Amino acid sequence: MRKRTRTMLTAGTLSAVALTVAAGATASASTAQRHRVDAASCTISDMQARMYDAGLLGLGNQGLMLTLTNNATHTCQVTGYPVLRMEDSAHRVLPTSVRQGPTFFNEDPGPSVVELSPGERASAVVAWGTPPGGTDVQPAYLRVSLTDSAGAFLRVPFQQTNVTSGRLSVTALAAHTPLSR
Repeated sequence: MRKRTRTMLTAGTLSAVALTVAAGATASASTAQRHRVDAASCTISDMQARMYDAGLLGLGNQGLMLTLTNNATHTCQVTGYPVLRMEDSAHRVLPTSVRQGPTFFNEDPGPSVVELSPGERASAVVAWGTPPGGTDVQPAYLRVSLTDSAGAFLRVPFQQTNVTSGRLSVTALAAHTPLSR
């Protein structure tokens, strides 16, 4: 009988510990969520954009990694998909259609809030088809903005290549994790 009582106390103690840990985790998650809500949205003037060759090439498809770095002195957040427009060498906007979601090269993480401390980066993969099409474009630059309004944007050099029918695919912004080679 004594052994059974000891086991019951141990199980009861473990249950109490589990409840305490769960309550603490819930409180931590609540604090983290509140912290995210309190951070201001990043503005395009807070950011620096860069395109990196990520070695994404195959079966008539190409891709680059787009990074947005928080250059502000405060923490801010980005969410969703970057807004993209292609430009020619004279900075005239080219016909551009963008599909949000997975690319030929990787899955889409889906839209989420990404909190960026000063110097931290968010990234997305930008991909396109390269086989000749009916209305191909050859961009020299890519305009990047955080909202679909006609406001401010960043301009980054774009790979001089054929973009079939002016169609790009882009993943949602996510906390930047460099691709391994």
